[in-house]
Order: sequence, then C-alpha cells, then structure tokens
Amino acid sequence: QPRWRLPLASAAAAVFALFHGAAHGQEMLLTAMPLAYGAGMMVATAALHATGVLGGRKLHKAWLRAAGAAVSLAGLGLMLG
Repeated sequence: QPRWRLPLASAAAAVFALFHGAAHGQEMLLTAMPLAYGAGMMVATAALHATGVLGGRKLHKAWLRAAGAAVSLAGLGLMLG
C-alpha cells in the first residue's frame, strides 16, 4: 500500500469533521451554554468512534462492508427524501 493513503484519508476526515462540527454549531440554540454543548458533542463523537473501532475489531470484514453500504444507502435516502 502506498504510504500517502493514510495521511490523505486522515486529512480528508479532518476536513469533513471540521465542516460537520461547524454545521452542528450552527444548530446550537441561542439559549444553550456553548462550552457544555461543545463538550457534549465531543463526548458523543468519541463514543461513536469508539463503538465503530470496537465493532470493527469484532465483526468480519464482509459484515462491515454490508453495514457501511446500509448506512450509505440510508444517508442517500435521507438526502434525497
């Protein structure tokens, strides 16, 4: 595998994460406490990532691909619906 794949994928994930976080920041209510809101978002994100990593270690690759395809199709359905 080329050595540039991991840094490129990491940079792409960081860019998407930045825009995703900014979108959630725009959704924040004016009455919310920004530090508490941000801390909650970080804890939830860490929990989701940990679940994905643990699930990836336990599940077979074919199941992971099927789950990824299902999530992608659900997202596409939400986007188009």
